[in-house]
Amino acid sequence: MLLINDSLIGIGKLIKNSNGVWHLTVHEKYGGILTRLSKQDIIRSYDTDVTAFKIIFSVFSLLAVGTFAYLVYKGTRDPDYLRANGHPEQHPVPQDLRPNAPPSEEPTSVPEHLSCIICLTDKSHYIMQPCGHIGLCAECCNSLQNQNQKQCPICRQDIQSFQRVYHS
Repeated sequence: MLLINDSLIGIGKLIKNSNGVWHLTVHEKYGGILTRLSKQDIIRSYDTDVTAFKIIFSVFSLLAVGTFAYLVYKGTRDPDYLRANGHPEQHPVPQDLRPNAPPSEEPTSVPEHLSCIICLTDKSHYIMQPCGHIGLCAECCNSLQNQNQKQCPICRQDIQSFQRVYHS
């Protein structure tokens, strides 16, 4: 309830109607305020809201920068992370690890647990799915794919697909 001689601050559009009474209408673009607060109190309340917004914006900005820095760090320190997440072009596979790479001139011995389970000479680069057995070199994988009946040489389960593996 308003009393006589109460001071009010109105922000909006002041319009006098046909009866001679003044009305404060809301501005179409900026809205309106009718309050007993002083001008300084109104400004102070808006400054508090702006400060809270700045703090929230700063926190989210720091989180975004931190996430970006982590992804850059992870991508530069672990090329397999990028390759596994669909970015093989950023860190190409060295020529000697590609399945169709020509054999190197000097013979290298392949550790037994990494050798192909069929030819026993080349390094294994492929996993058979869905059984998950690892153990085929590129040449043996190609020959197994060309067969009509594809079965895992270890467990004899039907093979649905082959997946390339990158040893570290």
